Amino acid sequence: MDKSPVPTNVRRRQIVFTAGALLAAGTATFAKASLRTTLIAYINEDRPVARANFEKMRQTLNYRFANARIKPELVFVSSALNRNEETRQKLRLALENLRPAIVISPGITYAEIVRDFKLGLPIIFFYLGNPVARGLADSLTRPALGMTGYVLGPGSLVKRREMLLRLVPQCRVLGIYDLEFESGPVTYNDSIIENDPFTHLKKRFFYFSAVTDFEKFARGPEVHSVDAWDIPWSRFAVENGEVMAREFSRIRMPVMYPRLHFLKFGGMAALQPNTDEMYEVFAEQIVSLLDGVPLENIPIVQSTRYNFGLNLTALRLVGIKPPKSLIKVADVVIQ
Repeated sequence: MDKSPVPTNVRRRQIVFTAGALLAAGTATFAKASLRTTLIAYINEDRPVARANFEKMRQTLNYRFANARIKPELVFVSSALNRNEETRQKLRLALENLRPAIVISPGITYAEIVRDFKLGLPIIFFYLGNPVARGLADSLTRPALGMTGYVLGPGSLVKRREMLLRLVPQCRVLGIYDLEFESGPVTYNDSIIENDPFTHLKKRFFYFSAVTDFEKFARGPEVHSVDAWDIPWSRFAVENGEVMAREFSRIRMPVMYPRLHFLKFGGMAALQPNTDEMYEVFAEQIVSLLDGVPLENIPIVQSTRYNFGLNLTALRLVGIKPPKSLIKVADVVIQ
């Protein structure tokens, strides 16, 4: 066997190569371990709309972390939308097995359930109302209760009613479909408005869990006990929008709807919050969390943009002639 000494320059190259290989292997192991800690759970019902929104969130994260050393992995966690014990236990087990670093909850029900698990997971949520009034945060700027996120807030509700009253200034009694789509202890009320500018209005709240209940109500006398209707976003309204618009049009009731597509069903007016920035907000909040920023220092972002629409044919049917100033500011006008 040849035992002649290895030249110094060759030995040096071997050492450098070996060190580089070990470093690469160590880096790969570290990155793999880090990726395990950057799983992000996205909790929602397994429905086409929810899957589409999940994909938007995934694409936004991929874009935001395109050049980052570590890329978070978004995982869809399917769960029923209720608070019963079976649902809670299944969701808890799924999260304990997944061990995510962060939870995204586009529905406030999931956010509250996960919070109650006390797993120590930071939660990013979407909410329609005032998170402080709901007990989700101490304040918008310093949430402090293990959650942050993106909200429509009371501004959305105030703006919708403002536009409705510009169309129906004689309104004195306002009918409101209950904002929550769950029956239970938490129901919608105007406490999300800290300084209600509509104190002159008498408000009556109604709740329908089945479309047959709504149709029966719309054919009865109680529907006429109010001067106009404010329909906030709800699962019921979105899934049964065509029926609601048809029945309200039939009895010629003034209504402000929560989404522009209600105009195509014959709705007279709609104010839709513009939430295009929501996924970018979520991505930036995730960046902050992964950078080690304490959650209480990551503000809750409130949407301030809206799209307004009018259906002039439907307005004439109700007997309303909108002012030209209102038509000019509308983003969508159906003749």
